Amino acid sequence: MNTENPKGSLNNEEQARLEAEMLELKLRAEHGMKDKYMGPDVPLELQEMFLKQVYAFEQNQFSGEAKTFRETHQIPGFGPMSENPEEVVKAVERLMNWYREHSVDISFEYEYPASTRYEFLAFQLPQKPNYFGAIPGMINGVISEEYYPNHGVEIEETAVQFIKGSLNCDGDAMTRSMRREQLDPTTDGYYDGQLLIDYLAKWFGTISGFERHDFKFI
Repeated sequence: MNTENPKGSLNNEEQARLEAEMLELKLRAEHGMKDKYMGPDVPLELQEMFLKQVYAFEQNQFSGEAKTFRETHQIPGFGPMSENPEEVVKAVERLMNWYREHSVDISFEYEYPASTRYEFLAFQLPQKPNYFGAIPGMINGVISEEYYPNHGVEIEETAVQFIKGSLNCDGDAMTRSMRREQLDPTTDGYYDGQLLIDYLAKWFGTISGFERHDFKFI
């Protein structure tokens, strides 16, 4: 007599298959899913786990009542920032490790003082909505600039790319640094950025290059 799988009960594989099928039906009915996410070669346990993550994201994304990171990850109240710069650096590393241990991978696209990073990790991020929720097996990736864009650095990087392209008489490099529609500050309207590139390209044809050039931002 097989006591491990009595008549009428489901084994783990059958249970996972039913769970995955049920989640697909719910995603189709509640959130308009049209296509299957995975092929038949993906193990049923992984299909079930992934669909749970997708369903949780859809629920959080469209419910309008997404919980904060503090609520979903039980983030404790971190203490005030130390006045000792070395202690702040160590505290930032401890906070980064804490988030990693709780399946939150945080990155900063630009360099910031340790005090700025501590402020984000300890006080700002915990208050932000977490649309992905907290699901076992899922790592939640967070980029600080998604919440606090660094427009100043982005503008500077774009300007440097444009200036370097112009000093090298490289129209393609300049084009990559510009959007097609440029805001005209004199009219509050738009003009075609490509017109400027075309004009400069013709100008480059009349000169051999630039010598001993330099520039800086104030």
